[in-house]
Amino acid sequence: MKTLSFVFGLLFLNSLNAQTLKSDSSFAELGKYITSNEEELSGIFDIEFDGDGNIYMLGSGERLTADSLFIYLALGKLKSDGNFDSQFGNNGIVHTEHYSSQLYMDGSYTQSDGKILLAGHTFDMYTGELLTVAQRYGIDGKQDLTFGNLGTFTLSSEEPYLSTNVFELPSGKIIISATKWLENGRDAFSLIRLNNDGTIDEDFGDDGVKAFEYPDINYSIKNYYAIPQPDGKIIIAGHIEDFNGQDMLMMRFMEDGSLDSSFGQNGYFIFDGGGYDAIDNLSLQSDGKILFTGGSIDDSSGEFKNNLIAGRLNSNGSADESFGENGFANFDSFQSLNPNGFQIIEAPDGNIMLAGSVYDLEDSDELEADIFFIRMNKNGKVDNSLGNDGIYIEDFGGLFDNLYRMKFDAQGRIIVCGESINFVGPSKGFVAIYIPDLSLGKFELNNINSSVLTYPNPIVNECTIKYDLLKETKVSIDLLNVNGNLIKTFVNQDVKSSGSNQESISMEGLTPGIYLIRIKTELGSTTVKVIKQ
Repeated sequence: MKTLSFVFGLLFLNSLNAQTLKSDSSFAELGKYITSNEEELSGIFDIEFDGDGNIYMLGSGERLTADSLFIYLALGKLKSDGNFDSQFGNNGIVHTEHYSSQLYMDGSYTQSDGKILLAGHTFDMYTGELLTVAQRYGIDGKQDLTFGNLGTFTLSSEEPYLSTNVFELPSGKIIISATKWLENGRDAFSLIRLNNDGTIDEDFGDDGVKAFEYPDINYSIKNYYAIPQPDGKIIIAGHIEDFNGQDMLMMRFMEDGSLDSSFGQNGYFIFDGGGYDAIDNLSLQSDGKILFTGGSIDDSSGEFKNNLIAGRLNSNGSADESFGENGFANFDSFQSLNPNGFQIIEAPDGNIMLAGSVYDLEDSDELEADIFFIRMNKNGKVDNSLGNDGIYIEDFGGLFDNLYRMKFDAQGRIIVCGESINFVGPSKGFVAIYIPDLSLGKFELNNINSSVLTYPNPIVNECTIKYDLLKETKVSIDLLNVNGNLIKTFVNQDVKSSGSNQESISMEGLTPGIYLIRIKTELGSTTVKVIKQ
């Protein structure tokens, strides 16, 4: 049986240098599904998955007639092997058109009952009318006709709302986050709340809608993304702008739609990155801290440049000074690539994955973009062992590759989706699955000497852990799932002597998949990712 060894120490392991993200070859073609027919499914804007490993893709399709371009919802389902589920919709894809001719779905969310919420907007190319819409689908691909009005919620307004995403609150209410276009030319953060049956919740805000304008009329605020907290509060992020430029903006609202003045400074977190700045994505860590990423466009030198920004806030909206430099990660070595962050999320092992696009801006007539990944340790420092000195770049074959969503599945794999745009010829959507290299990352356990941890990997039933201690101390060894939930404890606060120690643990009876072994002493802890066959 093959044995895999890791060296414990305060320095990063040399054996982990130049790691890559390995495509999961068991999925589709070499780990990637790429659309082939724009009439069926083009760009893929969001993904959901179920407990069986099936992937639901939110995308769009296009149909050109003599006088109209029809853009419609395309909801596809891939089985765990990357092939379409022929029992879902029409050979794996559901198409839904709207009378306005163009239907754009911007976000998806899997409810606690397994049904899939979708939200977006429609555009009538003849009248210019823009409507906010939401729909719900069952796991069989059938539209839930009990939702809204015969399956669709529609909101019409003279000042239209452009939705960004949708989610369910712990109370069961449904939130659509949006930007409201005001008649005076300003924008406003907006929340639309629905009852679980898709009808407007008239007890919320103004007939179900809460629009928040920045108090100073010289400023406009635009919403790019929103997330719920477990306590029902809602965090919204985007940018604030006036005639001189724009800065990053984050705000938090109570479940009733009122501003949470305890967040940041009087309810606001604002950051000036030196250019035209925006937060494109944010997520919650397991400890309640807030990760965010985006970019800052700088043309002050006469050349167009994009700088990557990522940071972390404490749960109260203040910068987390234990992260990076005063709450922000340092990407100086990558900024020449013109990166912009579109996704940031805490990994199952507590480290942080960041993804987005890098842009070739040398030729303004032919811009190019590829997808990038960066892994950071818990303290916000870039893990230089990934890719080329800390950044892994992949070309999906298009002239302009955009990454729209990144998630971890129950097996600890990274799943991403996006769109590969070609200005001549059809654009294509993609879904890719990566298996991160096994990594201990960086850690500090001052009472563990440089030593060797050896175990079979993958594990059939038994695993042996060997470690050296500089002094006698209490040790705990736990088994966690990829979400960080405790499955079992092998060693519980046992006093271990200095020198060499060894533990034999059993994983017999556990479901095959990826797990985490956590080793804790009185001074800290670390986790090791293992595979159970």
